[in-house]
Amino acid sequence: MCNKPAVVILSQWFAPAYEAGGPVVSLLNLVQNISKDVPVFVIAGNKQPSGRLINEEENSLKDFELRNVHIVRGSGFIFILRSILKLWNKPYHFTWYYNDIFMLTWFIFPRFLQTFSRRSGENQILATRGMLLTGALSQKALKKKLYLWFYSLYQYWFPVRYHFTSENERLAAQVRIGAPFYFEFPNLGPKVGLLPQKEKEANRLRIGIVGRIHPIKNLSWIFDVIMNLPEELQGKLCIYFFGNVEDVLYYRSLRERVDEFHNLDVKFHGGFTPIELEKIYQKFDVLCCPSLSENYGQSIAQALAWGIPVIASENTPWEGLEEANAGFTIDPSNTQGYEDRIIRYLEIGGEDWERLRYNVIKFAQSKFNFNEQIQAYRDMFGISENNNQGNL
Repeated sequence: MCNKPAVVILSQWFAPAYEAGGPVVSLLNLVQNISKDVPVFVIAGNKQPSGRLINEEENSLKDFELRNVHIVRGSGFIFILRSILKLWNKPYHFTWYYNDIFMLTWFIFPRFLQTFSRRSGENQILATRGMLLTGALSQKALKKKLYLWFYSLYQYWFPVRYHFTSENERLAAQVRIGAPFYFEFPNLGPKVGLLPQKEKEANRLRIGIVGRIHPIKNLSWIFDVIMNLPEELQGKLCIYFFGNVEDVLYYRSLRERVDEFHNLDVKFHGGFTPIELEKIYQKFDVLCCPSLSENYGQSIAQALAWGIPVIASENTPWEGLEEANAGFTIDPSNTQGYEDRIIRYLEIGGEDWERLRYNVIKFAQSKFNFNEQIQAYRDMFGISENNNQGNL
């Protein structure tokens, strides 16, 4: 073992498992940037959330610059054990970065192994990724409650430092598991720049909703809101859904809701990869995110970075949108509030719309300081300025 640093990332879902949503894109962004400084070893699952195996063509990730990155894929305790044993023979001082607090295979077991190895003194960091927020815990609530009781005991014997991306995430975690040792800084933000788009016409509005098709995303909300608008206004709207179908029954219920409208244009586009993001975001004028629980909101960050106004739920961490004239955050139960905002954006066009987009860009520039954010990750991973990437 030597002092040259390297990072090990353990995650059940890693690119190209895009069915898992924004966290996969966020983790890929992190790996792309951190690997410019040090070697990165990724231990990841070999399936999409739907259960489909990731094929060789997908696994190549040929569209991304992943120099100095080594990825192994598999499943089960034996796979994890073999992967970690191989890493123990590498001449690096590792930081271990876990991403699945509720997974025995991907967190509890590998963290347990570290304690009984000669690498027991290496940094152990757990990113909770919003999994301890109230909305996330409402899914499979009893199972998670029992698990957290077990984990509250486990962490005393096998401690980690936590990585929280917001104050809300930290406070929620500290209520439930204590989490005395932590880092707190946001995910790496996207690059900021005005996205070329079709000119926005007054009295026409294209609304984009980007995310998994799942009840926690509260997607049926858009139909509840639009149902209260006059039919004349409904005909001036177009709704685009982009995201993998995670809950088939919920997806069917959304399709049935479409039939309630006579002249509302609704399109479901299915899943996508990060390479397609620019083309996708060019299709709409406004992003709506009515989610019941959102730790970061990758879709929101991307919209803001490209100058697209956002109408978001208060269950996201994005504050100050209205004050900056970059969008709105509203209680999901306040349908009247959403109606008013949609009508407001519907009526704007031309130069007024372009001024609005520049306000969004200014807001994004105030939020996404890439140099500060990447330095926070370097500090957490123990990477110094003069550390060049070694070889794998």
